[in-house]
Amino acid sequence: MVSGKDEAQNESSGTPVYMAPEILFRSSYSYESDYYSLGVVLFELMMGHRPYSGKSRNEVREELVNKEICLAEF
Repeated sequence: MVSGKDEAQNESSGTPVYMAPEILFRSSYSYESDYYSLGVVLFELMMGHRPYSGKSRNEVREELVNKEICLAEF
């Protein structure tokens, strides 16, 4: 029998652009994923846009895997 905690880890809801990769790829995750979401919110506040622009879980997953990171010099 599967416990409720294990079952809950396979379920997710929310806006895909704020979800940590572990959640998007349906891997096991813990509270550390919340720090990723906080980082996305902070990025959006500082830069004025989200790091990923996809609207569905699949679009965000594809961007996450294929997007090249660009660090601009200030």
